[in-house]
Amino acid sequence: MVGALSPALYRKYDDVQAGAFDGPEDFDRSQVFGRAESFRDVAVRIDCGRDDPFAPAANELRSQLHAAGGQQTGAHTPGYWRRMLPDQLRFLGGKVGQ
Repeated sequence: MVGALSPALYRKYDDVQAGAFDGPEDFDRSQVFGRAESFRDVAVRIDCGRDDPFAPAANELRSQLHAAGGQQTGAHTPGYWRRMLPDQLRFLGGKVGQ
């Protein structure tokens, strides 16, 4: 199971914020785009606020993985995460033992 709230997703290493990865090789090893087969048997939920700078990438990954979740009002803020946490926990709790 995977639950992600406002995941900081980058499509290219050139867009990465300093310190997010150890270097290009670390970025390549950590890349989730284009690896849908790796998540085939994994329940995934991805939520991201509409005003979050990572929203386009989160939507793209959600589509690639056929993941639950969605895009709601909000941004990359603690307030959004607190509001969405109950939905994430329900998803994760509902998948236990399945």
